[in-house]
Amino acid sequence: MFIFLSLVVAVLSIQQNAFQIDSDLYEKSAVEKLGVDEVKQYAEYIDFEDKHLFYWFFESRNNPSTDPLILWLNGGPGCSSLSGLFFELGPSSINSELKPVRNDYSWNNNASIIFLDSPVNTGYSFGSTYVNSTQQASRDIVMFLELFFAKYPSYGQLPFHIAGESYSGHYIPQVAKDILSSSHIRLKSIMIGNGLIDTLTQYEFLHPFSCEEYHLLDDIECRKVRQATKPCLLMTHHCYNTNDEDICRRANDFCADQIFGPFFEANVDVNDVTSDGRPYQGKLNAEAYLGSENVQQALGVEINDYQLCNPEVNYPFATSGDFSRGTYKQALEEVLTKGLPVLIYAGDLDLSCNWRGLLEVTTKLTWPGQRQYTNTNFQDWFNGDKHAGESKSYENLTFLKVFKAGHFVPFFQPENALDMVNKWIHIYNA
Repeated sequence: MFIFLSLVVAVLSIQQNAFQIDSDLYEKSAVEKLGVDEVKQYAEYIDFEDKHLFYWFFESRNNPSTDPLILWLNGGPGCSSLSGLFFELGPSSINSELKPVRNDYSWNNNASIIFLDSPVNTGYSFGSTYVNSTQQASRDIVMFLELFFAKYPSYGQLPFHIAGESYSGHYIPQVAKDILSSSHIRLKSIMIGNGLIDTLTQYEFLHPFSCEEYHLLDDIECRKVRQATKPCLLMTHHCYNTNDEDICRRANDFCADQIFGPFFEANVDVNDVTSDGRPYQGKLNAEAYLGSENVQQALGVEINDYQLCNPEVNYPFATSGDFSRGTYKQALEEVLTKGLPVLIYAGDLDLSCNWRGLLEVTTKLTWPGQRQYTNTNFQDWFNGDKHAGESKSYENLTFLKVFKAGHFVPFFQPENALDMVNKWIHIYNA
């Protein structure tokens, strides 16, 4: 027994020394030298057709061989997911000196994460054509995932989740539907934060949220919003019924101008109703950092101009009426009916996709558990001893209201957002 233990100790000593030698000889890649995180990471393009989709991948800080994998998508359309990386939930933020600063509440504490610039021509991604619908964007995302897992098959064996915010309320249900219908990707759940899912329902709650709960406008402006709501809903309902491009575009144009217009005129920050209107410095820092020549050279990007949000990507979606279609609510109903776990979370200070509208969206979803979910009471959500929010859940649908958070929940409540995602992926990490 003593000889056996001695041999084990000797072997372990040799392995440790070998690891030290390998570490000494290991040369960091140009991406790793940027110092965004110390974990294994890739920043590269996946190419297909005439499209070149850029992503930045970070392994989990914990146990990358067993921890789940998350795909993160920002919204827009046309807003880079590297905004999510540096401004919200990634391994580092960017300070005023354009240097990475470690984020202790990064979502890769217990999961590996892909930050994908999509649709094509968003962020560092590029191609010769633009897409103008969520369905087209979804097809490209699914193709990206299949090629990524073919290149790195070990990651394809991990529990896989898709998360995102804002216009990802369109993207994610459609991507999930497409995966469940035609792909072998092991999708475990989806998470949507302050998402634009069902405009017909969500527009209805802009007035009560802004004028009854928070009193953001004066009486005259509130009356304008209330009066514009009825024709907005009628036009959007017509869009839902016909799915006609012109009808849907006109609905979106009217609602954006007549309902949201008064808030912009009053300088209300639709992402945080308590804000004083100052720009988000962390976003400005991230854009400057990602636009710098040395960073782009290290990442191997193939474009010269970087924007956090590209209006040229947004425009085709707006003109095609994609914003106002009900297709993506239907996609969410389909994936719920198939049993896919769905988390809808909402910061309580966001106006643009406010929590009241999103709660109503969840109650109107048609799926086998609709009645039981609707009759379920809210439960307090605690992060340790901190009362962080309220949730309601039945079977595979959960709604979570996050206290003191705006549109970008991981930015406003980083510690609570990490607790949220860790608890969620722990449940579905089988």
